[in-house]
Amino acid sequence: MITAVPPFNVLMFLMTPIFLLVKNPRKLRKINHALTLITYMPIAFIFTIIFAVINIILLPFAYVFAIAHKIKLCFSPRIHRSRKNLL
Repeated sequence: MITAVPPFNVLMFLMTPIFLLVKNPRKLRKINHALTLITYMPIAFIFTIIFAVINIILLPFAYVFAIAHKIKLCFSPRIHRSRKNLL
Protein backbone atom coordinates (compact mmCIF):
# COMPACT_ATOMS: atom_id res chain seq x y z
CA MET A 1 0.00 0.00 0.00
CA ILE A 2 1.22 3.49 -0.75
CA THR A 3 0.96 6.75 1.07
CA ALA A 4 -0.99 9.31 -0.88
CA VAL A 5 -1.23 13.07 -0.64
CA PRO A 6 -4.40 14.67 0.68
CA PRO A 7 -7.28 14.43 -0.35
CA PHE A 8 -6.39 11.12 -2.01
CA ASN A 9 -5.19 9.57 1.26
CA VAL A 10 -8.89 9.08 2.14
CA LEU A 11 -9.08 6.67 -0.79
CA MET A 12 -6.19 4.68 0.66
CA PHE A 13 -7.83 4.61 4.06
CA LEU A 14 -11.03 3.28 2.53
CA MET A 15 -9.11 0.58 0.64
CA THR A 16 -7.27 -0.71 3.73
CA PRO A 17 -9.80 -3.49 4.47
CA ILE A 18 -9.47 -4.78 0.90
CA PHE A 19 -5.69 -4.87 1.23
CA LEU A 20 -6.03 -6.79 4.49
CA LEU A 21 -8.51 -9.32 3.06
CA VAL A 22 -6.81 -10.08 -0.26
CA LYS A 23 -4.06 -12.68 0.09
CA ASN A 24 -3.04 -13.12 -3.55
CA PRO A 25 0.14 -11.07 -4.19
CA ARG A 26 -0.68 -10.63 -7.89
CA LYS A 27 -4.10 -9.14 -7.10
CA LEU A 28 -2.56 -6.93 -4.42
CA ARG A 29 -0.07 -5.57 -6.95
CA LYS A 30 -2.83 -4.91 -9.48
CA ILE A 31 -4.95 -3.10 -6.90
CA ASN A 32 -1.94 -1.11 -5.73
CA HIS A 33 -1.05 -0.18 -9.31
CA ALA A 34 -4.60 0.95 -10.06
CA LEU A 35 -4.76 3.03 -6.88
CA THR A 36 -1.38 4.54 -7.65
CA LEU A 37 -2.61 5.66 -11.06
CA ILE A 38 -5.85 7.01 -9.63
CA THR A 39 -3.98 8.85 -6.91
CA TYR A 40 -1.04 10.36 -8.76
CA MET A 41 -2.31 10.92 -12.31
CA PRO A 42 -4.37 14.02 -11.45
CA ILE A 43 -1.42 15.51 -9.57
CA ALA A 44 1.00 14.71 -12.41
CA PHE A 45 -1.42 16.15 -14.96
CA ILE A 46 -1.91 19.38 -13.02
CA PHE A 47 1.82 19.91 -12.48
CA THR A 48 2.58 19.11 -16.12
CA ILE A 49 0.09 21.76 -17.25
CA ILE A 50 1.53 24.30 -14.78
CA PHE A 51 5.08 23.52 -15.93
CA ALA A 52 4.16 23.94 -19.61
CA VAL A 53 2.29 27.21 -19.04
CA ILE A 54 5.13 28.74 -17.00
CA ASN A 55 7.66 27.69 -19.65
CA ILE A 56 5.57 29.25 -22.41
CA ILE A 57 5.23 32.47 -20.42
CA LEU A 58 8.97 32.65 -19.67
CA LEU A 59 10.12 31.74 -23.18
CA PRO A 60 10.24 35.33 -24.55
CA PHE A 61 12.19 36.52 -21.50
CA ALA A 62 14.71 33.69 -21.91
CA TYR A 63 15.11 34.51 -25.59
CA VAL A 64 15.76 38.21 -24.91
CA PHE A 65 18.17 37.35 -22.10
CA ALA A 66 20.10 34.92 -24.33
CA ILE A 67 20.37 37.47 -27.16
CA ALA A 68 21.54 40.16 -24.71
CA HIS A 69 24.11 37.78 -23.27
CA LYS A 70 25.44 36.89 -26.74
CA ILE A 71 25.74 40.58 -27.65
CA LYS A 72 27.54 41.23 -24.37
CA LEU A 73 29.96 38.39 -25.13
CA CYS A 74 30.65 39.73 -28.62
CA PHE A 75 31.65 43.14 -27.26
CA SER A 76 33.54 41.84 -24.25
CA PRO A 77 37.20 43.01 -24.24
CA ARG A 78 38.46 39.59 -23.17
CA ILE A 79 36.80 37.87 -26.11
CA HIS A 80 37.86 40.67 -28.46
CA ARG A 81 41.52 40.31 -27.45
CA SER A 82 41.47 36.55 -27.98
CA ARG A 83 40.10 37.05 -31.49
CA LYS A 84 42.93 39.47 -32.29
CA ASN A 85 45.47 36.88 -31.12
CA LEU A 86 43.99 34.31 -33.52
CA LEU A 87 44.55 36.60 -36.53
